[in-house]
Amino acid sequence: MRDRWILGCTATMVLWFVAACQTLESDLAIEIEPQEGLATRVTVRFRGDPSGQSVCSIAERWGGSSSEGEWFRGFEATSDSGEVALAVTSPTRVVLAHEPGAIVELTYRLVDLPGSFARIDDYRPIRSATSFMMVPSLGLFLPEHVGVAADGRPEVVDVEFEWEGVEDLGWRAFSSFGPDEGPHRAQLPKARLLETLLVAGSRDHAVLEDGRGQLGVVEIGANAAFTANQLASSLEVILRGVRKWFRAREDSWYLVGYAPAGEVVEGRVGLGGTALENSFVFFFDPSVDLRSDPDLFRSVAHVLCHEVIHRWNGGLFQIAEPDYEGQGSWFTEGFTEWIARWVLVAMEVYGVDGYREALNERIYQYESNPDRDRPFREVIEQAGDGSSANALAYQRGELVAFWVDDQVRRQTDGSESLRDLFGELSRLGRRGDRVVPEEFIWDWVAQRCGVEFVDEVRRVIAEGGRVPLPKKLFERPFVLVDGPQGFPIYRLGDR
Repeated sequence: MRDRWILGCTATMVLWFVAACQTLESDLAIEIEPQEGLATRVTVRFRGDPSGQSVCSIAERWGGSSSEGEWFRGFEATSDSGEVALAVTSPTRVVLAHEPGAIVELTYRLVDLPGSFARIDDYRPIRSATSFMMVPSLGLFLPEHVGVAADGRPEVVDVEFEWEGVEDLGWRAFSSFGPDEGPHRAQLPKARLLETLLVAGSRDHAVLEDGRGQLGVVEIGANAAFTANQLASSLEVILRGVRKWFRAREDSWYLVGYAPAGEVVEGRVGLGGTALENSFVFFFDPSVDLRSDPDLFRSVAHVLCHEVIHRWNGGLFQIAEPDYEGQGSWFTEGFTEWIARWVLVAMEVYGVDGYREALNERIYQYESNPDRDRPFREVIEQAGDGSSANALAYQRGELVAFWVDDQVRRQTDGSESLRDLFGELSRLGRRGDRVVPEEFIWDWVAQRCGVEFVDEVRRVIAEGGRVPLPKKLFERPFVLVDGPQGFPIYRLGDR
């Protein structure tokens, strides 16, 4: 693609900031302005690179969706100290030449966006006559030099975010930063900024207060078969249950967007979710109704619970991934599945026998997965959308959590469990140590179960194969037997 060079406007090819734009009180200032005609204006203000050249870019892909489209148009750049030369060098990269260290403002428009989600794992920005949604990873061009220390390590960014023009459309604005237009001020690494949720519109919404903070629920895109208040009521109970499990003190704003996606297919119910910064998006087939049969409600509750837990596991703390992306997903996803099961048992969404049935289903899924015996890294690096490889982290990780938790309980005579490990991780996260080396987990387990046990667990995670599940559980009346399909299953029996 040929570079497109744009020099300001007017005959002298010089653009200047208006007086209101001559100062910058944060590292980044971001404005989102939904406009008439299904267009949305984006403004990013920052101090330019001292070299005099700033590169603003966007991820080529995120969450299985591509940012490469025709919806980024009308790029312009201004400065507080002279002209700015702008080159769109690729669909995901803009280069700005400016005075060294000048305050630079980049603006562009999002147009021709889809008005609803095409599929359950679709994360592209959408815009209809009644709503707008964006995850910045796929809609926000940010300067690459901001949020990076001199040694190349990421550092915290001071961000100011604000909606513009929302009231003019008769809309309500929501974001990971708060339940209004702002301006909002936040300090967070750029990687977390890119995974915030920005939603505005006239769609159904609800805001609940529970004494610990506010919960916002907003409909995105097409009409759902249930109301925002119905979903918010279920989420409030789940959020309370998860807080209790983590013994959490967090009391802040939390946002959930819910989005019908794709088309109704007879005999199939699609559910999915994506955890974001202080928020998540819940995707589902348009036919899903929270008031329908109990089995479907349990499935919906599990997805919602899983995503809420990511506020802690993957949010407040996360496992370092020094070698490859997805290295810690067995923990972030698989152990989250394990937590969700027990939270729902405590909430009586599952009975104990219902949990046993869910556990047997998970064993069957893992044992029948064609990637069961493959090394974890090989599988994760080759995983494609919708493949059996994508499920491996959930399946192998949950069974490993089940195995490790039983061993911890057994070796400590029931005085400790994996819940205590997550308490330690939560304390680290609240202290500011949000990225935890994997060795921290193994040291904790080894202190209770021994190094040989840890070595065996790590081998199963890394190399694959059957997870050596306990024959009898320490604190549950489950007994492992050979199932009719050749896979092990748990039956109720004497401890």
